[in-house]
Amino acid sequence: MACSALLAPERSVGKFPVISISLKSVDGRSFESASAALKTVIGNEAMRFQFLKESEMLSEEEKEAYARLIKIGFGEDGIYAMTEKVAAASLQTLSQLLARHYGQKAILLIDEYDVPLDKAFQAGDYDEMVNLIRNLLGNALKTNDSLYFAVLTGCPRISKESIFTGLNNLKAHTISDIRHDHRKEVCRRTEALGREKDHQVWHSFLCCNWGRGIFRNPPSPIAMNDFKGEPK
Repeated sequence: MACSALLAPERSVGKFPVISISLKSVDGRSFESASAALKTVIGNEAMRFQFLKESEMLSEEEKEAYARLIKIGFGEDGIYAMTEKVAAASLQTLSQLLARHYGQKAILLIDEYDVPLDKAFQAGDYDEMVNLIRNLLGNALKTNDSLYFAVLTGCPRISKESIFTGLNNLKAHTISDIRHDHRKEVCRRTEALGREKDHQVWHSFLCCNWGRGIFRNPPSPIAMNDFKGEPK
């Protein structure tokens, strides 16, 4: 995103179609069940854009491609019927359809991308899941002209994960990149809430030493500000 857009976020609000998924629930005792969980996450997100079925900007073929993303299989389980091939291309397909409908490239947000890999490793299905996730992300992130940018969050550094082989322009941000003292921000928040005299806020602001820096836990003062009684 251009620097001017970052400095003036109001210019970007509501401008871009956003695909947002979390893979924290992609788990199962077998690759089949984990794959079904992944399809559920993607299918549920695709369901948010049902206006695409009637979009005048899409061709009949493109509408059929969307229908394959949200098709529910037979039976009581209500599992999405997309094949593994359709699932692997699903995020790319959805971004292309949204870009065509809005005339604007899409933003892709993926939270906890590493959870399916960790769970699959524990279940002994790592190779199958790596292949699926690699194809999913490769299709969505590489040579996808309908993607403005993507943000992925997870524990492992992305530059060391084999699932990102072949991708370019990756930026990794870790806890070691944090160099900002949040004292002023905490004070600003507490003053805005009438807690400016609460000296315990900063002392209760959980912190730890990491290398040469001090890193603090933002949820601590936020939770404290929500608490109406004495800080704990």
